[in-house]
Amino acid sequence: MKKLPVILILMLLGFSISAQNFYFVQITDTHLGYKNHDELSGKIAKSVNKLPFDIEAVMVTGDVFQNNLHEADARESYYDFRLAFDDPVYVLPGNHDLLPERYKEHRRIFQDRISSLNSIITIDSVVFVLYYSMPHADTSLSDYDIQKSWFEYSLENHKNNPLIVCHHQPAMLDFYNNEDHQSWPEHELRWWDSILNKYGVEAVIAGHFHRDEMHWLGDVPVYVSSSVAEFWGRQASYRLYHYKDGKLSYKTIYIDE
Repeated sequence: MKKLPVILILMLLGFSISAQNFYFVQITDTHLGYKNHDELSGKIAKSVNKLPFDIEAVMVTGDVFQNNLHEADARESYYDFRLAFDDPVYVLPGNHDLLPERYKEHRRIFQDRISSLNSIITIDSVVFVLYYSMPHADTSLSDYDIQKSWFEYSLENHKNNPLIVCHHQPAMLDFYNNEDHQSWPEHELRWWDSILNKYGVEAVIAGHFHRDEMHWLGDVPVYVSSSVAEFWGRQASYRLYHYKDGKLSYKTIYIDE
C-alpha cells in the first residue's frame, strides 16, 4: 500500500500547514539632513505605502544620518521619515551614525532617541537579527566585546528558526577606483563567515556600498542594496523582498527626482 506524505496526513488529521510567504522592504543609506536626501526619503515612503503587497516590515540598514545625529534638525527629519510609513519601521546604525570621535555621545543619542543598536524581529517564524556590526569593521570601538557576545547569543538562541541577518557594512572586499579595499579586518571576516555558516543563516542583507551587489560567504548569500542617497551619481532606490518557503528574492525600485 502506498504511503501518504506526512504533510497530507497532518492535513487529514486537522493540522494546518502554513507556508512562509511574506514581503518586506529594505531602505539603506538615507543620509538624512544633507542635500536633497530628506525629500528623496519622503518619496520612498510614499512609494512603499503604495505597493500592492502586504509589507510586514521596513528595515533601514544604517547610515540613517550624515554625521549629524547630534543635530536636532536632523533628528526631526528622521522622525518625519519614520512616521511617513504605514508599516512598522526597524532601524540599525551605520558608520555615519555613530562617529568614532563622538562615539559615546552618538551611541547614547541613538539608543535614547532613535532605536536600540540591535533588534530581533520574527515574521512568520523567520527570525531577523538586526545587528550593529561596525565594531567588527573597527575593533577599537568600545562595545566590540558586548556586540560580539550579543550576536553569538542571538544566533544560538534562535538556531531552530530560519535566520536572516541585517547589518550595515558588508564584510567582503569593497571594489572601487578599480581596486579592492578591505572592509573588515581579515580575522573578523573569517569569524563572521564561520558563525554565519555554523548557524545556517539563510541570508545577510546589508548596505554601505551604495551599489547593488550579490556575494557569498560560504553557503550564505549576501544581498547588498544601493542607497537612497545619490552619491556618486546613484539614483535613489530601495528594495522589495519576497520570502517564500525558504527562498528570498527581491526587486529594486527606483525613485525619480
